[in-house]
Amino acid sequence: MDSRLKNSCESFIRNRDVLRDNFKYEGMVMHMMGAAVMTASGGEVGVKELIKCEDYIDSRAGVLSSLRGVFKMPMVINMAMSKNPEKYFDTVQKVFDEIKEERMSKDERLFLAAMIIASATNDREKISEMVEVTGKIFDNTEASSRFFADMSCYFTAASVVSGGVRDADAFKEEFENCKEELEAQSGIGIIPEDLCMLMAAMPGDTEEKCERAKAISEALADKRIRLGSGDAASMLASLTALNMSPEEIATAVADADAFLKDQKGFGLMGIGRSGRHLYAALLTCIAYSEGGERGHIVVKSAVADAMDSLYVMMINSTNMMHFVTISGGR
Repeated sequence: MDSRLKNSCESFIRNRDVLRDNFKYEGMVMHMMGAAVMTASGGEVGVKELIKCEDYIDSRAGVLSSLRGVFKMPMVINMAMSKNPEKYFDTVQKVFDEIKEERMSKDERLFLAAMIIASATNDREKISEMVEVTGKIFDNTEASSRFFADMSCYFTAASVVSGGVRDADAFKEEFENCKEELEAQSGIGIIPEDLCMLMAAMPGDTEEKCERAKAISEALADKRIRLGSGDAASMLASLTALNMSPEEIATAVADADAFLKDQKGFGLMGIGRSGRHLYAALLTCIAYSEGGERGHIVVKSAVADAMDSLYVMMINSTNMMHFVTISGGR
């Protein structure tokens, strides 16, 4: 494990421990997701600032607000890491109101899309444009899907829009090209819309980047790490954008997985092997993304993917009384 990946992994565990020690009521999975948000944002936050932001949310959020539930912790963290926490809070609320009006939906995961867009801009005109383009991309995705598009596709759309995509029609064409190419290949498994959307957002020739995704999936499989099917499949797109060979990527993910395996909460009695693999891939994306528009999409989409997968994990595990709540963030 090189220094970049080691720093990413160690920062993640430090952040997890800070949240675990000071927000005991939240639960293990939320502590991990919150730590991922902090690590992806490039730093660590003081406890006093986190508590101050939490108190501010409690004083402003309504009784039935999404901020009383699963998205409270990522909101606290994003506020604490912003230059102006109160302004960030107001921006998220404005974006959320626009999204609810545009979508005519109260799905709580729309709040995640609001946080993603608010993290990209606080300009009212740009917000309206981004919400409109996000809605068009989601509608196009749903129209191209054999099944009803899951709401996770909406905040995946928000991720690619916040990364710079503005032409929904051109994006639709590339989305369909990526979907056709991935379906024509073997070894990828079931092709979720999220994966096709994120692949479409990545620069490069369609055939070449899809072949690269397949090569990375196969290299990961050689390390007994599987991201090519189910909710975690779209993480493959973020790995594809890294400026590393498939073998180097697979080795880094395996190294991060070995590190996490020795940490409390990542074994069979914690989030399990599939959840650990998801975090190992996420930490690899955080460690090796190169900044700029490309890196922006890599990290933002990777965190969103982890969030959605672990949101599903929370719902499933609630039935078994394993977890109570989960969160995600930017």
